[in-house]
Amino acid sequence: MSPILEQIQEQLQQYPEAKLGFVVYRCTYGDDAAWKRCLNFLTVQALESLKDTELESMSSRLDWNVQENKRVLDGASFDVVREDFRHWIEDGHEINIASPRHHACIVIDKPSLQSILRWQPTSRSRRNFDADGSTWVNLLSKRDEDPHPVEEDEEEDDDDSDAGNGLLKNDDREPQDKVSCCRVGTSYLVPRIWELMEGPGWKSFAHHPGGRVVTE
Repeated sequence: MSPILEQIQEQLQQYPEAKLGFVVYRCTYGDDAAWKRCLNFLTVQALESLKDTELESMSSRLDWNVQENKRVLDGASFDVVREDFRHWIEDGHEINIASPRHHACIVIDKPSLQSILRWQPTSRSRRNFDADGSTWVNLLSKRDEDPHPVEEDEEEDDDDSDAGNGLLKNDDREPQDKVSCCRVGTSYLVPRIWELMEGPGWKSFAHHPGGRVVTE
């Protein structure tokens, strides 16, 4: 049993309009059939991963809310996508319960799409489930995430020294030019990444250098 997943379940039960999953940005065009296969594959991974978890009863809430705009998004940079995602959140297109859905979005570009289209089942695969995490997508945070988290003791010292002086600590100032993005295995998006984002947070998994795929 996962206390964090139980908490997410209770939150979704409290807000019937809230969705499970992430907003997906389509940043590669030209083959609509391949794109449809990609979305179907994402759905299969999520539904299989939700089985036998606290969120299995919430499977019907799974929704990718695909953002498509060939003129703006075809080959778009992460900066462009993040800015659009921030506007999407601000415009209130969906109920915002401060879940991972409103913290990060999925970006599917040509390399990530190809990882899905090239995938072949292995001996570990059940049905069309990528248990090895060979397929991946980009997960893009709306925030400028610090790749070097402050140690807990250091954080406490800062709190003591700044208490009551009205100063804004450096840790509270977002650098404006840094974009936080990582590659995540498609079968780990829901519920695992949701669980990590709700619990220990972005820094607990989005730390792999060199473009390694998160499969924790």
